[in-house]
Amino acid sequence: MILQFGTQSSNGDGKFEHPHLLWTDGHDVSYMLELLGIQSIRKPSAFELEDSYPFAIPAHSFFLTTNSNNDDGNDNGTSSLLFEAVDELQMIRVTTALRGIIGKLAKKIILGENDWVVQMMLASSSPVSGGPSTSISLEDLEGGVVPCAMADMTDNLVKKTTLMKQAQERRSKIRQRSG
Repeated sequence: MILQFGTQSSNGDGKFEHPHLLWTDGHDVSYMLELLGIQSIRKPSAFELEDSYPFAIPAHSFFLTTNSNNDDGNDNGTSSLLFEAVDELQMIRVTTALRGIIGKLAKKIILGENDWVVQMMLASSSPVSGGPSTSISLEDLEGGVVPCAMADMTDNLVKKTTLMKQAQERRSKIRQRSG
């Protein structure tokens, strides 16, 4: 699993990709999870696992609920991913680490501290496992790349927070109508 950030989007809009985790499933299929899109990390109920994930061990499992910008059929724009750790201790360590990383990223973005952006951009510009290198120099970073990346991430964090608040308001209205 790799924490990556700092490359410009390949779709030509000039914006920077947001911090995300990358991993493979062992069969050359890659997955990406945008860290600032995570809404919640929670333990699954036995009922949730019973139907869809009958072989998952509840004490070793957790759901990540994320904001999704895709039309995935969910009315509130979210999707949930089930993760299963080797044991309960590893599950606690992983969820604690994710919460810590996300909290630290959000704090640094809100406070405008960009030291971590420079570190992540330099790390992401070096090749990973034989992948392509997108060389970013210190001159590029000092020349305006870091402020642009921080602005893109701040905009993304505000957008995600607004979307989460709107989803919570919709759920609250639905509960009031049914209750």
